[in-house]
Amino acid sequence: MLTKFDVPPTRAELMKLYKGTLSFQCAFLNMDLIGIRFLESQEIIVIQYRGAFKCGFIYEGEKFTNAQLLEAYDDAPKIYDDLQEYERKHHEFIELLVVRKHDYVFITEAEVQPKIPIKKL
Repeated sequence: MLTKFDVPPTRAELMKLYKGTLSFQCAFLNMDLIGIRFLESQEIIVIQYRGAFKCGFIYEGEKFTNAQLLEAYDDAPKIYDDLQEYERKHHEFIELLVVRKHDYVFITEAEVQPKIPIKKL
């Protein structure tokens, strides 16, 4: 089932939607994904922060040119901690879509067990 959300769903919403079973993508460990919605076009660019530093973006829209995407990426703060100032400075043009910290998912120390027995060589 593929579902599109306007804003990131909460942990409780995800648990209800997926009946308590969630897949975790390890490529996103220590990564924050921050959506920037441009109010005029309603397009969203997702800026990726690894640790506290900007490292990439995701864009699935159709309206922005490559030059506009590069400008939006360059304008976004290089450091995660500067996002509030960035939003305050550009509040009439953008809206930040940020996951609430209490909805973050943490992996415990539990051992991962395969569901299908693995044949030993």
